[in-house]
Order: sequence, then structure tokens, then C-alpha cells
Amino acid sequence: MLRPGLLAIVVAGTSGTSLAQAPVASQDVASEVPVGPSVPPPRRVVEVGESPVYYRQRRDTLGWGYRVGLGASLSLASTLARPRSRFTLDVLPEFDVGFARGSRVGALFEGGYSYTTGGTHLLVVGGGPALRRFGPKLLGGRTGSMTAALLGHAVVGSMAGKTATGARASVLLHLWLVGVEVGYQYVQAGAQRGHELRLMLDLGVLAEIGR
Repeated sequence: MLRPGLLAIVVAGTSGTSLAQAPVASQDVASEVPVGPSVPPPRRVVEVGESPVYYRQRRDTLGWGYRVGLGASLSLASTLARPRSRFTLDVLPEFDVGFARGSRVGALFEGGYSYTTGGTHLLVVGGGPALRRFGPKLLGGRTGSMTAALLGHAVVGSMAGKTATGARASVLLHLWLVGVEVGYQYVQAGAQRGHELRLMLDLGVLAEIGR
């Protein structure tokens, strides 16, 4: 039978051993916790082609419209007996193409009917480079209201009762609904030839197809 003093020493020794071993047990538990996979460093993605910003821009690569031109055809040289100046009317639907979204550089195509007093009726078809939708924004528009173009045309029809063929070159400058055209036209009908300077005032519109 243990004495009371010896029993107290045994109990104290047992308690001290348990307390000394407790931290070791907690370290073993912590070392057994699984470690998750390491996160790889972020990769740098290099885009090939147009960026997403490009596709958020306005789809303004296509447009359509028309212009009605009223003006004068001034005879520079002609084998026909005709007045120095004659009235001229053009009715020309237009098709506008942009080379990229948001780009002002593109092309303008047009085709239609042209009449000049003295019996000249022509079918006109042509196109050329254009600077699109630049300049001031009118009536709350989101793009510029001006269009400039350098156009070449083929013409075929009749002049003074004879089959006529020729060519026309024009410089256009449009501001919203009003524009001007300065052009040169050469027409041949049989043995007769005519060189003309065209000065036109245009009324019309060129609108976007895509939004």
C-alpha cells in the first residue's frame, strides 16, 4: 500500500508526461493534413486576329443609298452641233463597302440612269475608293456625315439617235443630304465624239445596313 506522499509524486509524474507528449501529438496530426496542388502561374495569352474590341465596334462595313444629281454638262470638244451648256440629270443607287469595322476607308459603287438634253440617254455603272462617314455629326448621329469618293464609270446608251459608249470620271463630296460632283465624260457615237465637263448638285442619302 502506497503512502499518501508517494501517491502524490506518482500522480504528478504521470500528469507531467501526458502534458509533455501533447504537443508532439498535435504536430503529428498537422503533418498528416494533405497539401493541395500548387496553383500554376497565370499564362499570357497572345491573340491571333482581331481583338474582342474589334467585334464590339459598330457593324458599319456596308451601306446603301441613292443620289439624284441636277446640273450642267459643258461641252469641251465635240463633233456634234450642240449648245455649249446642257441640262443633265442623274439617278444613281449607291452601295457602300468598308474595309473593316470602324474604318473610314472603303469603296463606293453606283449604277443608274443619266440624261442630258439633246437626246443623250446613258446607263452608268462604276465605283472607286471612298472616305466614309467622316466630319461633323449631325442630328445626333453616331458617325460623321461626310463622304468623299473618286469614281470611274462605264457608260452605254444612245446619243443623237446612235449607240453611244464611253467613260466618266467623277469626284464626289457629300455632306449629309447634299453633295457636289465634278466630273469628266467622254462619249463616242459612231464617228462622233464628245468631251464634257460635268458640274452637278446632288440630293440623296447614304445609310448603313449594319448597326
